[in-house]
Amino acid sequence: MSLVILGIIVSNFVGLLGSVAMMLAHGIVSSGLFVAVGVLYERTHTRLIKYFVGCANLMPLLTMSLFILIISNFSIPGSVSFVSEINVLLGIFISSPLIAAICCIGLFLCTGYSLRFFGVAFFQALDTNENSHKTN
Repeated sequence: MSLVILGIIVSNFVGLLGSVAMMLAHGIVSSGLFVAVGVLYERTHTRLIKYFVGCANLMPLLTMSLFILIISNFSIPGSVSFVSEINVLLGIFISSPLIAAICCIGLFLCTGYSLRFFGVAFFQALDTNENSHKTN
């Protein structure tokens, strides 16, 4: 959402258009992520990532849905957030290329963290005693 604020602050047409589109996209994607996390919580009764390992075998439909929402969250081409994020970054770049470069670094870090979470939470082997009872 900081990109939305920056897109409004630069106050050029491209940045404002991207900010409005990003607010709509954020409403769709964030709502879906909250629903997916709620389903995951109802199934496991915990929010600790270490207990989610191996969920891809147990919940393949939730895994696929959450993956689509995660890649939409970091604006992969073809997602609902991609065009809005490109417009906001272009609007910021028109005003200040340095701030746009800093924003891109933050977006890359967000992408790495999201993919790391998804890989650990859903595809890591179920090998510890603490979470072995979660397969039942």
